[in-house]
Amino acid sequence: MSPLIIDLARVVLGILANLSIIVPLRILARNGEFAAVIFISATFLLNCFTVANALIWRSDDTAPWWHGEGYCDIFPYVHYPLLMVYATSAFAIMRHLAQQISLTRADSPSPKEVRRRNLMQALIIFPFPLVQLAWIYPLTAHRYSIMTLSGCIWMPDSSWPLIVFFIMAHPLCAFGAVYHAIVIYLRYKQIAATTTSILTTSNSVASNRARRARRRLYRMTTSIIVPYFPVAVLFGVNSIIHFGPFSAYDFSALRDGTRDGRPWNAIMLLPTSAIDVVALVDRYIAIVTAIPIFIFFGMTKDAMNMYRMGLLAVGLGRFFPRLEEEYDPDRKHLEDLSATGILALSETSQSFTKSLGGSGSQSPATSTRQYIPPLPKAFNPFFVARSMFRRKESGTLLCVSRNPSGTGSSERDVCAGPTA
Repeated sequence: MSPLIIDLARVVLGILANLSIIVPLRILARNGEFAAVIFISATFLLNCFTVANALIWRSDDTAPWWHGEGYCDIFPYVHYPLLMVYATSAFAIMRHLAQQISLTRADSPSPKEVRRRNLMQALIIFPFPLVQLAWIYPLTAHRYSIMTLSGCIWMPDSSWPLIVFFIMAHPLCAFGAVYHAIVIYLRYKQIAATTTSILTTSNSVASNRARRARRRLYRMTTSIIVPYFPVAVLFGVNSIIHFGPFSAYDFSALRDGTRDGRPWNAIMLLPTSAIDVVALVDRYIAIVTAIPIFIFFGMTKDAMNMYRMGLLAVGLGRFFPRLEEEYDPDRKHLEDLSATGILALSETSQSFTKSLGGSGSQSPATSTRQYIPPLPKAFNPFFVARSMFRRKESGTLLCVSRNPSGTGSSERDVCAGPTA
């Protein structure tokens, strides 16, 4: 497939993905879901980088390429910690949801509990990305490389800090998220077994809401276990193979160029012939993540009404009068209850009570309404994690990879320009 087609796909899909998660982001922010907001924000920023880099370096002709001075120098310090935030926030979401789905707690948390929860989620999400941020400079083997479509790539040294703080971090988050996804599934089965008879006999709005929540939970758990875990593990294995064998860390050897014979300030320009398939597809992870976000949180009642208000704001209400009506999926259920005679039966019972001398009105003690606390909203992070590691620093040396076969055994670099 030509780089132009891949470039067009990245740009169009990246823009569509970001547009599709704006409404879910607003809804979750309004509901105070801290970890979910961080996760979607990280997805949004990663897609922005994907679109920008695909537009800047869109062909295999390296001669007119911008060498990325400044932008690519700071890119690793933003992009790779952001990838880690993507992973840790997904883990935090699953952990919180596993705690939230409980038979022992049905009421809403207090503001103090919400602040404590958000603090705990922040302590899960941000420390490891900060550790990675601190290691980027001392672990850099060369300034950076630039790949067709992918853009700026960090170039780290193949030593133990890379595998400990970068490569293994994403599969570990995958293990943790899958564990909590299993816990969610088992706890939900307990809740379903306990409340099924109540929800089915009540035939109420609460029953309808619970069925929708159940569908979201099942789909969420499936989307976590099936695609996310194996992809994260495979990317981790690929990184170990790509960067191995690993050696002892030596900062002085990195700076004087004795590690691999290339100057530390080298900038590598890599066309698609020198890039493996993993490097070409890994940027689609954040794009694909937008699909379950939109499915589970972009098609809810609140989201539909937000779309409706947006369409009304641009004047489409004149052509589609039904946009004036609030979207309510429970309305049809109530109409069905009336059509089947259930509501009429309730009115007949009240009339019969009145004929026996009753007031005809229901007291709270005799009301047929039963409060059933709603099940918690489900969040579905379609989580797959991958880092392509390469690098940064000052200098002007350029190295263009001449590798028509695309294999590492025949790699030959042509360098030009003054060295530091």
